[in-house]
Amino acid sequence: MGMNWKSQVKEFIPNQRLATESRKTVIQGYHAWLIIPKSGGCKVITDESFRGPLGRLQGTFIPNKLHRLHQTFLEELKKKAEAKIKSPQS
Repeated sequence: MGMNWKSQVKEFIPNQRLATESRKTVIQGYHAWLIIPKSGGCKVITDESFRGPLGRLQGTFIPNKLHRLHQTFLEELKKKAEAKIKSPQS
């Protein structure tokens, strides 16, 4: 998302949940993914929260940035997952 983060996995349940905590001097974030099995695939729900001065500034001056970045991330994740299904590795 355009920044180098020091991240730590806080929760990992394969095929169900993943959560990371990321820190920089001016911002701290917590990002979680929920994976819900569906027929023919899965649904991924993601949410993120921030604290720190950079998070407040972004929320005020570019409020849709995080939404756009998450949308791009999820679209790319979908493409990669579908490509993997179409050409499974031996």
